[in-house]
Amino acid sequence: MRSLLIEIGCEELPSRLVKPAIIYLMEGMCGALKEAELSFSNPKTFATPRRLALLFDSIQESGPSKTVEEKGPPKSACFDKDGNPTKALQGFATKVGIEPKDVVFGEIGGGVYATAKKVVPGKTIEEVVSSSIPRVVLSFPHPHSMRWDETGISWVRPIRWIVAMSDDVVIDVSIGNAKSSNFTMSPRPERSRKIEMATASKYPEVLSHMGVVGNLEERSEHIFEKAQKLASSLGMEALKNKHLLDELASIVERPLVWQGEFPFDYLESAPELVIKTVLMGDLRFIPFTKDGKLTNNFAFVINGPAQIAQTVLEGELKVLLGRLSDARFFFAEDRKKKLADFADKLSGVAFLKGLGTLHDKTERLVALAKTTQLGVDKNKLEKACSLAKADLASSMVHEHDDLQGRIGGLYAQLDGEDREVALAISEQYLPSGEDDPVPSSVLGQALSLVDKADSLVNIAASGNMPKGSADPFGVRRFAIGIIRILVEGSLSVNLTDLLVSCSKLGFKRSDDAVQKSVDFIKARLENYLRSKGYRYDVVRAAISPGIEQLKEVTGRADAMQAIYESKEFAGIVATAKRLNNILRDYAPTGSYDVSLFEDDVEREFEVSCRNVFKSVASSNDFAEKLKLLCNLTDPAEKYFDTVMVNAEDGKIKANRKNFLSNLLQKYREVSDFVEIAI
Repeated sequence: MRSLLIEIGCEELPSRLVKPAIIYLMEGMCGALKEAELSFSNPKTFATPRRLALLFDSIQESGPSKTVEEKGPPKSACFDKDGNPTKALQGFATKVGIEPKDVVFGEIGGGVYATAKKVVPGKTIEEVVSSSIPRVVLSFPHPHSMRWDETGISWVRPIRWIVAMSDDVVIDVSIGNAKSSNFTMSPRPERSRKIEMATASKYPEVLSHMGVVGNLEERSEHIFEKAQKLASSLGMEALKNKHLLDELASIVERPLVWQGEFPFDYLESAPELVIKTVLMGDLRFIPFTKDGKLTNNFAFVINGPAQIAQTVLEGELKVLLGRLSDARFFFAEDRKKKLADFADKLSGVAFLKGLGTLHDKTERLVALAKTTQLGVDKNKLEKACSLAKADLASSMVHEHDDLQGRIGGLYAQLDGEDREVALAISEQYLPSGEDDPVPSSVLGQALSLVDKADSLVNIAASGNMPKGSADPFGVRRFAIGIIRILVEGSLSVNLTDLLVSCSKLGFKRSDDAVQKSVDFIKARLENYLRSKGYRYDVVRAAISPGIEQLKEVTGRADAMQAIYESKEFAGIVATAKRLNNILRDYAPTGSYDVSLFEDDVEREFEVSCRNVFKSVASSNDFAEKLKLLCNLTDPAEKYFDTVMVNAEDGKIKANRKNFLSNLLQKYREVSDFVEIAI
């Protein structure tokens, strides 16, 4: 076993691409190694703006050899009339490395052909790495490409160096004009120097010596630990924000954390929310708090060295004070009005292209609050809907768009609006990402839900649903937000009814907008449940009966997953699949008539089915429903063994199939067990 190092050095990557790029490189190279049947340890990953690297501590030198059978010419073409080998046979023998006399003839596809067994050696590390790195790296999907040398290749940033080493041996790899070596490069801002590595396994040590914290997650933790240490020295706490720390970790590789402060009077003239946004959003500073309140101290991160920290701080403080002064001014200007005054300006603010104004959207949200059953105080929801988008016309949101919703909630609170209403306005855009929580209040969940549902249906009606990876209107985000609110939140809402209400009130009307929306949500729901660890077949079975109530979907999935390996569940699935097979291509002709049953077994089975499904219908516990269905497994087997469904009498046959069709439908109302792969 050997060690393997792969490092791709480049100009600074955009921060948003650092993590996706290292994941793509890891998955691509692991896939190539698996395909070559090389066993290997899980790689250590190193990802900075300037380098993407994988280190395998243990990897097999070469894959296993394989014996393959080569097919040659047909026997009729192998010998001349005198029985001597023809050129065709001689050429085949030479190709496989044997004498013509050692060729074996065998029947293949109805004919007799020359054959020979050939040992194909397994691929070596060098062969796999040399061919795979360029393919994997250059196939990384990214929105914009750059060209930088005469070879004409393009990538997200110019590639400047490559390290590819197996132990102490350099593996030959080329991408454009960049060729592999055992030299990495020192970090900036000093002029980069070549740093030689004796062996692949020394890579972490080399990075550490240069001050580079190579692993992305470790770098994020390192930054916060240093910030917390600075804060503790002042009797304060560093504010931990995962998104901010991930962003900081993606823009530096040799992090130096320094402490700064701004004049205290800014804290008295602008709310914490605004100051935090300026600190964390504009300048990527880590705020310090004391006793839960924001202070005028912060940490900032540079890409080393310490000698430039004070110069950087002075420049950053000038920018910070300018931004804080602007924010203080915009806040003061906004507070000359009530939040409701901004709502009057929404008729001049476009919602989405071709979908009217934010005033139109606000009217739809208010109408939904009045007419839709959401299980919350209608008056409070109506008020929240009427003010939800008002802050989009404010100076503060115009300057800092990431404050939308949150600044509106603050303004509502300062205006004396109900606290629940203000909180709902603040949380209306949650969840906007996979790491975001759902709104903390039921009213906030209701506001966020109707907002996202309205957007989804109107976009569907306008014909602007996502195509491929493009999603200019953020429709996937709306759909996932709807799913998470209804699964993780406290609301119990009929999703289809809500979408229908949105369609009736829509700025644009379309007969298929609701169905398009349902289908889109179904696809996102399947991915969401798979990401939560549910089996793919369980997910499909749970979704099939419908997604009117998403908590019912997860209830079905939970119940099936819990007993998936049991013989009882296998019995339920077997019964449903047998019913499905019998009824394939059969269209029911109506209800069934018990008086046409000829056998006591089918009469008894019908009674058992009726009783079981009566109990199933009265239960809201899906685990209990499955237990009840287990009671039909043995009677169903007895029925199928005794009763001839395809009777000679056409009337009897149709009646029996109508009965079984009715039964299969009742199974499917619980879950579509036919989807289960057992």
